[in-house]
Amino acid sequence: MRKIALLSAALILAACSGSESESQKAAPETPKTPEEAAMGTFEVTNADGSKMTSVVSSDRSYTDAIRGEVVEWGTWEIKDGKTCFTPQTEGKKPNCYTSGTPAEDGSYTATPDEGDPVKIRKLS
Repeated sequence: MRKIALLSAALILAACSGSESESQKAAPETPKTPEEAAMGTFEVTNADGSKMTSVVSSDRSYTDAIRGEVVEWGTWEIKDGKTCFTPQTEGKKPNCYTSGTPAEDGSYTATPDEGDPVKIRKLS
């Protein structure tokens, strides 16, 4: 399964973008740092159409779940403008994601250093 950390990078780009849609202007609070933009609950859609939920926390931990079952967990960081995940789950490898430009609905594509791009949508 692809990690969702990638979502954070895209959110970072959205937070730093000079143009805002009406929904972004109405948002109560805009993240002030890339780290703040990377945190939250995200829906991740893999290239094959499968989905998972990723929770990226302020304590630098993350969990990825499919239908409520945790399938991966570990730590995350922003490194060289990418959101990088270091799993503690056996058999999983670290990976970093570059976030694309957010669409009007706030979703974006996150491209990992290794593997297929994923679509990210922030849930909270």
